[in-house]
Amino acid sequence: FDLTSKSVNLDEFKSLLVDRQPTPTNVASAQPATKHKKHKKQKPKLEYDDINKRIEKVLSQSDMYFNVKVDKVHYKSFDATNISAKINLLTDSLSVQNVHINHANGSIDLNASVSQNNDAHPFSLDANIKNVNISELFKGFDNFGMASLKYENITGIFSADIGITGNITKNINLKAN
Repeated sequence: FDLTSKSVNLDEFKSLLVDRQPTPTNVASAQPATKHKKHKKQKPKLEYDDINKRIEKVLSQSDMYFNVKVDKVHYKSFDATNISAKINLLTDSLSVQNVHINHANGSIDLNASVSQNNDAHPFSLDANIKNVNISELFKGFDNFGMASLKYENITGIFSADIGITGNITKNINLKAN
């Protein structure tokens, strides 16, 4: 799929990290047995819950591939513009490839993946950061979880090649070892 948008708030996509649960092949609701009553046969209603279960079943058993172009992205204190990426939403993982982001007056190019098959949610990230305002970078990434070095007390222009692996929680926070 090719997706384009003027603006995206990533808070709305946290549900992608929820473990996908296999769904039963037959979705049926149990009816309690009744004695001594005769009922007319009724056609089963296709209820909203049933439709949601069927959609979830399809999604949990599908691999989806997206080419994305977004003008602006927001997540907590992070703001970026001119975003492009290839996103692969697989049954057991999420990967983003060939990502380009303009952030903090510079640019970030990256590839990343996160596994959804256990509670640890292991991830990997490789990034090339060019000419970003270090204070804005730290602010956008919530000081990278540090209490001693904060965006309020660091200045300058930053460039780096970075490789990171670790685990994240379902709320997209780094998980302590």
